[in-house]
Amino acid sequence: MEPTANTPGDEHESPQERIERAIMELNECVSAELLDLIHQASPQFFESLVLDLLHTMGYGTSRSDLQRIGLEQAGSSAQGSESPAVLSPRPSRPHR
Repeated sequence: MEPTANTPGDEHESPQERIERAIMELNECVSAELLDLIHQASPQFFESLVLDLLHTMGYGTSRSDLQRIGLEQAGSSAQGSESPAVLSPRPSRPHR
């Protein structure tokens, strides 16, 4: 994402406002790049990413409790004879 051109009101912004605008632009750029990378990744990577996110959000007691159910799992059939782990939230913890 290209930096935006100066708009007519830019010279009247305080340094704090300019910093906040720059941070917003950087966040938008990083978000777009991250989404592009995720879109290019394999379905297996995306599944692991979602499981990591769920674990970080407090689901499951450990990351190993959250199973992948994709077709490439060793020892499991393509029909999913193994039941996936039940996702139950842990008691909430304060966010940092």
